[in-house]
Amino acid sequence: QFRKIQRRPYPVPENRSSEIEKKVRELEEHNGSQALRRLTRQTRAMDDRHRQWTADGGQ
Repeated sequence: QFRKIQRRPYPVPENRSSEIEKKVRELEEHNGSQALRRLTRQTRAMDDRHRQWTADGGQ
């Protein structure tokens, strides 16, 4: 059985917190666009497979 690990927020100096938040936001946006791209690619692959399946006489 697993114990839930408590994550203690570590203190960030005031002037640096906004820098860090900005960086985090940039990374999140970047990851978001990557995820979107991956999803688009997967969907396209599924569409192709379905088209192939229908061409082979599936419903």
